[in-house]
Amino acid sequence: MESRRLTSDDLPEFLDLVLQHTKMQRSDFDASTLDLEKTFDQYYGSFNDEVMVSATRVAEFKSQPAYLIGPYYLKRNLLKTFSWKPESGNPAQSFWEAITTDMAKKGRYTAYYTRSIDKWPERMRRNGRDFFSALGIKDDWVRYIEEIVPAGKRSQYELHDAIMMKREWPVAVMVVKICMRNSMRNHLYKLEEDDN
Repeated sequence: MESRRLTSDDLPEFLDLVLQHTKMQRSDFDASTLDLEKTFDQYYGSFNDEVMVSATRVAEFKSQPAYLIGPYYLKRNLLKTFSWKPESGNPAQSFWEAITTDMAKKGRYTAYYTRSIDKWPERMRRNGRDFFSALGIKDDWVRYIEEIVPAGKRSQYELHDAIMMKREWPVAVMVVKICMRNSMRNHLYKLEEDDN
């Protein structure tokens, strides 16, 4: 599995993959309303035998050393049952390694993502099949829930509102910040709390 930032040559295949999807945040959503061609240079894709099987947006913030990951688009019928585990055929580990390696080179060790809070992802989390558990990155990264935005509301914070596309979603959505642990960063400085 190869994952990399997409180029203009990938645009037709990318649009075909994304426009198959009719949901976002577990809610009906028309992806054609997004200005995909304008933000295309922010996407990473995963390829299996040179066929694009997933894509995700990585938007770098201008005012802080962080970035946004998501939404995540997966080729239809690629998996029989959805799982983040690499052995399932999900390319998540490949794209995660490509993204975090590229961002760390730029001094970006903090990422944001959003996800709906409903039964399906919560069940995956309880069963240890969530993204962090399945990819085995819990020792290197720490998650913080910065806000839970109730269904039908917009975030009160400018950054979170932008991350949530300045929309009200019909489901509750959490805004999560994930930080690479200090021991994994290239600062060559150790904090006292890292000594444990």
